[in-house]
Amino acid sequence: MKFFLKYLSPFFVVSVWGTTFLASKSILSTSVSPLTLMSSRFLIACLLLTAYLSFTTHSSLRWLGWRLELKMLLTALSGGTLYFLAECEALQRSSAVNVGLITAVVPLLSASILAALRRKRPNVLFVCASLVAYLGVVLLSTGADFSLHLMPAGDILALLSALLWAVYTVLVTFIQGADSITVSQRMFLYSFLSILPFCLCQQNLHSQILSLLSSDNIFSVLYLAVFASALCVLLWNYSLRLLGAHITNNYMYLLPVVSLLASLIFSHNEVTPLTVLACSLILIGIILADKSTNTTK
Repeated sequence: MKFFLKYLSPFFVVSVWGTTFLASKSILSTSVSPLTLMSSRFLIACLLLTAYLSFTTHSSLRWLGWRLELKMLLTALSGGTLYFLAECEALQRSSAVNVGLITAVVPLLSASILAALRRKRPNVLFVCASLVAYLGVVLLSTGADFSLHLMPAGDILALLSALLWAVYTVLVTFIQGADSITVSQRMFLYSFLSILPFCLCQQNLHSQILSLLSSDNIFSVLYLAVFASALCVLLWNYSLRLLGAHITNNYMYLLPVVSLLASLIFSHNEVTPLTVLACSLILIGIILADKSTNTTK
C-alpha cells in the first residue's frame, strides 16, 4: 500500500490526466466554454471532498487560521484559477505542441524555485535526468524534424501557466498543519470562488449548464470532476509531500506518453521507432531522477 501511494499514485494521476483531453474535447465541442467546465469541475470536487471530511472528521470547513488559509488560497490561485486561465488562453493563442513542450519544463522550474528558496542546487544527475526526459518529450511532440512555430503571445502564456503550476507544487510541500485532503478541499473551494465571477459574466451560461447536464456530457463531467480533479489532486498533493516536488513533478513528463497511448487506442495511429525512442528517454529520465534524490538522502 505504501509503495502504491509513493510511486504508483503519481503514475495513476498522470495516466488519468493524460486522457482528460478526450473528455474535455467532447464537452467543449458542445458549446460549453472552458470557464464553465472548470467551474463545474472545481465545484463538484469541492463538494465531494467536503462531504468526505464532514463524514470522517466533522470539521470540513473549520477555520485553520489566517496564515494557513492564506497559504492554501495561494495554492488555489496558482494551481487552480490562474493556471487554468493561463493554459486555456495559451491553447487559444498558440499550438498544442508549443503549449505541451513549454508546460513540460515544470519539473525544472520547480527545482529552480526550491533551489532558490532553500539555497541548495539540484545535483548534476537530477538535472541531466530531467533534460533526458525533456528530450523525449520534444521528440514525441515535434517528430524527427523538430518542427516548431513560435507564437509569442500564446507561448508566453504557456510559460506563465507552467510557472504557476511549479509555484503550486512548491507551495504544497511547505504547507504544515493540514492534511492532504484538507489542502485539496481548500484548493477546489478557493478556486471555485475565485473563478465564479468570470463564469457568471458569460452571456449564455444557462444553456451551457443545460448542456453539461445532458446525457451526452454528464458522464464526461463526472469523470473530470471525480477522478481527474478530486481523486487525482488529492493523490498528487499526497505524493508532493511524500516524494517532494522534484520527483513528483518529473512524472509530468509521462503526460505526452499517456496521451500518445490514448490516441493509439482510440485513433488507431501507428507506433514508430521514434515514438519508442522518445518514450524510452522519458522513462529513463524519470528513473534516473528518482535515483538522484535517493542518493542524496
